[in-house]
Amino acid sequence: MVCPCGDTGGTAQPLFHVSARVLPVGHMLRPYSIAQEYRALIHLADLAVGAGPDAVQRLVAGAEWRDLLQRGDHRAEMVLLEAIFEQGRAQNAPRLPSRLDAVFCWRSFALARQFRSEYHPRGVIHRCSLGTGTALVVEAFETADLASPTAKDLLLVEERAQRYWLAETPMAFPEILVRGIVTVEAVECSEEANRDRNRSSA
Repeated sequence: MVCPCGDTGGTAQPLFHVSARVLPVGHMLRPYSIAQEYRALIHLADLAVGAGPDAVQRLVAGAEWRDLLQRGDHRAEMVLLEAIFEQGRAQNAPRLPSRLDAVFCWRSFALARQFRSEYHPRGVIHRCSLGTGTALVVEAFETADLASPTAKDLLLVEERAQRYWLAETPMAFPEILVRGIVTVEAVECSEEANRDRNRSSA
């Protein structure tokens, strides 16, 4: 579901974003970092996915993929996953905005906290405001192990991508993809804040 959003004189509903570090108030969030850093590799993965499982196997056997795997932060798997999801968008919902150019947000602190707890326990939750732009509400999905993908693994993720882009309400875990200006208003939750609360309650 796509909805236009913009400045409403301070009355707009806030968005919540989870990042790896504390961001200063007034900071404007940048689009998806993996997409910006590895766009060329995502393009190669997109071509491989379109060509079939054998081409994907050749991709993951390459030196660039192995180097990325050795980082140990799942970036290689995310490159392949995003290539599959981009193909899913092109095939099922080409008019919707790409994940590759989006800022990822949550519509409530509770959803951001749930995401942080399950996927990014050291992350920092920020309360943000949205300037002029568009927001796409989608159903957040389970990640998959794509370090050494089989044809079955690829098919499973392709099916998830199709469901993601054709998502219908109600959604159990709605995620917001934003194309627009998202600005940090406050830090809502961080490890430092949690330690301070624990010390004060001791």
